[in-house]
Parts: sequence; C-alpha cells; structure tokens
Amino acid sequence: MNRYDPIMFTGLDRCGKTTTRKLFAEYTKQKFITWDRSFVDNLVFDEVFRIKPTEKVVQDMLFKYLIINPTIIYLKLDFKEANERTFNTEGFKYKISELKKCEKVFGKYLKKAEDYGIRVELVDCNDKTPKQIVKEIYGRLRRK
Repeated sequence: MNRYDPIMFTGLDRCGKTTTRKLFAEYTKQKFITWDRSFVDNLVFDEVFRIKPTEKVVQDMLFKYLIINPTIIYLKLDFKEANERTFNTEGFKYKISELKKCEKVFGKYLKKAEDYGIRVELVDCNDKTPKQIVKEIYGRLRRK
C-alpha cells in the first residue's frame, strides 16, 4: 500500500466501522484516506431492506470505485454481538434471518468487487479489541 491509498470499511451496522476507522487514522498518523462505509454497504442494504439493485447499477458502481482503487476492509462480527450493539445504541434488534441474508449478500458483492480487481480483506472482529483489529489491518496492508 502506498501513502494515502483509499481504504473503505464495510460490514453490518455496529460492527465497529467508525471506531476502527478513527483508530486506524490515529495509529497510521492519517497515512490513508478512509471511509466509514463502502459502496458495498449501500448495495447490501438496498438489496436486503429496500429494492434489489439492477446489474447495471452494480456494474456502474464497481467501475466507478475501481478508478480510485480502494481496499475494502470487511469487518465481520458475530450476529449476537451485532444485535446487542444495535439494541444498546438504537433500541431494536434485527431478525437473525436478516443478518444472515446481509452476510450472504455482503459475500456476493465483495466477490464481485474482487472480480473487478478491488482488494478485499476480511477481518474477524470477534473477541478482539479495536486496537488489536487496527494492528491486524495495518499488518495485512503492509504485507501487500
């Protein structure tokens, strides 16, 4: 990775995108341009909760982001933990079936992103502190 390469954090609501992004910027002394959500989040939540995007919309979005060549960091969190965090901050819980569908759709769109040449890194956030997650991400990015 080069200085100021774009990184997009993606994942279920309350998986730690904002916290990780802020700590990552601090840890790396803002050497990267970071986003709290990737375009994949929009595609996933549209498909699961609104209206499924057309293939043309998906292709246009992938092509648009291919130009900036981001790395997408997929923060994966256990459904139970995701729901606890959502309940504590938003006052509701998702149905487990909705979370499972989100995970499946994330997999589909992240695979498409990889097929377009966009780098995707999956980071398991379970039983890790935010600082451990940031160090893991930074180590992975430095290796490639």
